[in-house]
Amino acid sequence: MNKLIETRTSGDLNVSVTRLPDMPTFEAELRALRGLSGKGIAPEVISFDARTHTLTIADAGVTLHALRTEHGVSFSPYQIHRLASGIFECLTKLHAESFCHSDVSANTICVQAQTGEDGSFDLDKDFKVQLVHFGMSFKCDQPLKESLQQKEGGSQADRGLVFLDGAQHYGQAADVFGAAASVVHMIGLWPEGIPVTADSPAGQIRMARENLELKRPVKASSGETISQDLQVVLYSTLNPDPKERPSSKTSYHLLGLAA
Repeated sequence: MNKLIETRTSGDLNVSVTRLPDMPTFEAELRALRGLSGKGIAPEVISFDARTHTLTIADAGVTLHALRTEHGVSFSPYQIHRLASGIFECLTKLHAESFCHSDVSANTICVQAQTGEDGSFDLDKDFKVQLVHFGMSFKCDQPLKESLQQKEGGSQADRGLVFLDGAQHYGQAADVFGAAASVVHMIGLWPEGIPVTADSPAGQIRMARENLELKRPVKASSGETISQDLQVVLYSTLNPDPKERPSSKTSYHLLGLAA
């Protein structure tokens, strides 16, 4: 996972300040945010300081993890489906720009939603999904060797890339896996955390797929049953074999058909 030393909100509630641990991570973060500027995929860069590895960015909202843990949201099947569609739409745009995030999780997916007078989030109305923390990102249209050279040596992502054919295929498939696992978090089937895709712990993946097994209905944390169409999409995107996972674009299309 992307190593953040500090993230805090500045005096302006519409921006946040992040200090990254080293120059390679800082450069990867800045390169991605600049490359995605204006695309609606990631927050805009307000300012940066290379000397201190610090970025000031527009506020991207609340992470899925925070919605579930800090704010106690129990997602309904309708909300899960809409959020899943928003996540895969964002991922489709990211991959169309030839970027791979490499660290998609409930901690790196943010939601900007309207809030009620009591501060609760209204996820039945319009909302916006954005990705944050691009310190492990890379351009997936570059040769594998160049992608590895841009990353800090010895990381789990690097080891995963070495063992798979092609950075483009691995990066996009890893992003799809992380997005699907994040949706499973919303449902409440994966409370112990998302496994690192580069190492893909077989037991955790098997457990998730067993929970999504298509012969029985799956209930969200709200107590309601999710649609089998969504269940089918999640089951396929959590395939242990990266080559068998649908693309982000296909997943987004299937979620649209299942709506």
